Amino acid sequence: MRYQYIHWGIVDSLLGALRRLLTVENIVSELREHVVTTGLLAVFFLMVMIETVVAFGAGGAAYQYWFAATTELTPGLLSVIVSHSVVPGYRLHVVGNGVLLFVFGRVVEEQCSRARYVLLFVVFGYVTTIAQLGFLVVTGSNNPSVLGASGSITAFAAITAVWTGAGLYRDNVSDAEASILLLATALGFILWWLLELLIPEFGGPQTGSVSHTVGILLGVLYGVATVRDVLR
Repeated sequence: MRYQYIHWGIVDSLLGALRRLLTVENIVSELREHVVTTGLLAVFFLMVMIETVVAFGAGGAAYQYWFAATTELTPGLLSVIVSHSVVPGYRLHVVGNGVLLFVFGRVVEEQCSRARYVLLFVVFGYVTTIAQLGFLVVTGSNNPSVLGASGSITAFAAITAVWTGAGLYRDNVSDAEASILLLATALGFILWWLLELLIPEFGGPQTGSVSHTVGILLGVLYGVATVRDVLR
């Protein structure tokens, strides 16, 4: 009975932390405090509105030309890291990435200068895009193209997992319950992204999981390289 009491006490504490974090007041406060993350979210949703107009007004070819990275030199090579799919069945792409950027991006923003945070987002985004595009070309895809900010976000999730895990291990966190929730969320999504690469039923490497995996590797490397400074 004692074990059961402790077990449910931990669960209750975690649920309490979750309820505290998900209040409207707290979310608004986080958005105001993390201005770069908020700015990126605004860019995501502005781009989706523009993409929707182009896709349904000018057609799929114009949409891909302006917003997707392909083997040709097009404007999509520049906009790809803030673009998201607007085709039927994938219209929640931006919502998922937006939520994950809010969860993990703000952790990275708190520990970096704003310039470095933006630089990390851009570098992670383009490196993972090139990795996915290269994979599609090497494997003979008929129409190789890449879209979305997922590469940067998976890197931020991995950085969050390294920093938060190290902080919990060293008892160097201000809110243990919130940190446990954050670590569990990061590890859960990392596992899902890795399963995408390994198991076809989860999507397979053609869906973008190569960029996700490269993002995870980049994030782990950066997180390990900087964890001492973060926990100092």
